[in-house]
Formats: sequence, structure tokens, C-alpha cells
Amino acid sequence: MSYEFLNLLAGSRSRLLREWIDATPCEPRIAWYPSCGDDFRDIVYLSSAFAQSSPPSEPEPSPPDLFIHTDYHSGVTGRVDFRPSAELYVGRGSRLTITEHEELKPLRLPPVSDCSATFPRDAWDLGGAHFMKVSFMTPDFGTITAPLLFISAENAAFCETLLLRHRPLISHVVQVRYGHGFGFAYCGPAWLLNVLSRLRTEVLVSDGHHTNQSEERLRDLFLEMPDLQGACSAAGLRSVRTLPGVRWSSHGDVQWLLTPYRNSTVQPEAQANSRA
Repeated sequence: MSYEFLNLLAGSRSRLLREWIDATPCEPRIAWYPSCGDDFRDIVYLSSAFAQSSPPSEPEPSPPDLFIHTDYHSGVTGRVDFRPSAELYVGRGSRLTITEHEELKPLRLPPVSDCSATFPRDAWDLGGAHFMKVSFMTPDFGTITAPLLFISAENAAFCETLLLRHRPLISHVVQVRYGHGFGFAYCGPAWLLNVLSRLRTEVLVSDGHHTNQSEERLRDLFLEMPDLQGACSAAGLRSVRTLPGVRWSSHGDVQWLLTPYRNSTVQPEAQANSRA
């Protein structure tokens, strides 16, 4: 089902993404980072290089093959420069550079709703989609290469409209610095717990706020997007690694939580995180 989803994104005019799809023999494992902002550190922290340097307390699933980032707010995505050779991040001895890039056909998404977004009228380039290959040079883990899809979309609508409809293998969900409360999201990230089983998610990476919710705001969201509704239960999640918050999130320590929905073989000798 990942192929169906990726072929939809590629459309008829893609060359770079189409080549990557054709060169990927197995169903791609995808990491989704909702409300990514201008943060790309998941590419490092979900790599095999990081896993080897910070072993989990028990064997964990293989790293993702592809990263998808979604965000809707102009104050964040409007600053991203997607030109080839552009640097997406520079700091503390690290440098993230685009090596190849193509703009995809815009996705058809519903207008950003005030049930899920604090500033719905500030959406930037809604549906805009970019596929790129990136090179992340780090002082601790060497150079990590990865394919990345950056999509201008509000998380809940993107999930209901595309992810739940086409059911790609979202092996990892990253919930770090999700913009609830005084951020750009309106009702918090707890609804993500209701879709992990349907997305076949094996690992939830969280800064500890994955159960944050407002009952009133969630009720409004579920009335508008009923496919997302559920009990928002964190039962069955099991921590296998903790990263001090200072290394990633100002909201708290980040944990790797195994879900009860794993249905693929755990590979202690994880494959490289990129086929590039």
C-alpha cells in the first residue's frame, strides 16, 4: 500500500521520486513527522548509525527508508529553501544539504480547519509537495543520506485524507514539539494514538506529550474528521530508549516507544536508513 500512496504523490511528471520508487524492492518503511517545523533531526535519530551508538533496551524495528514531514504554517514552511545545494540546517558542527530535489504536483487537500489549527488562515502553499535527497553531515554519526518528502499540510487532514485512505506503512511516527497549547495546532496530538494500528506503526517517538488533549477540542475535531476518533489510549506502548530533551526537544526527554502493532520482523542488524 505504500506504493499506491507514493505513486499518487509522484503523479505523471515526477522523475526523481519515480526513480526512487522503482529502485525500492520492498514496501518502503516511512517515518512521518507531523508538525515538523524546520526540524530535521529525526533523520539522524532514526538512523542505524544513531541506533548503534545508543542501543535500545531490547531489539527495535528497522529504521525507515523514507521520511515524510508535514506542516502548514507560513511562519515555518515559508522559510524553507528547497533549491538543490540549499542548506536546510547548519549548527553545532552539523550541516543538512539538499543534493537532489523536485517539486511534485500539488496535493488536493481540504482547507485548513480551525478544529485542528490555531491559525488556519496562515496556511502556506497548502498541498505543496517536494521530494528531495538530503545529506546530513554530523560530528557524531558521520554523514547520513536519506530521501525526504516535505508536504505543506495540516496533520489531521493529511492523515484522514491520504494516510488512512491509502494505508502506507508508517513504521515510525515522530511526536516532538507538536504545536499544541500556544503553538500552531489546536487540539493536541493525542488523536495520533487512534491511528497507529491502522498505519501499522511500530515505533512512536515522543517527547512525552502524546497524551495531551482537550476533550472539547478533540470532540470538535472528531465531528469534522470522524475517521480520527477513538479513545486516545496509550496502552501497550513500551519505552526502549530515552534521549535527554536538551539534545532534541525543549518540551521534555524523548522516548522511543514500541507499539503493540508491530507485524514485521525485528532486525537487530538494521539495514541502512537510505537506499540513495
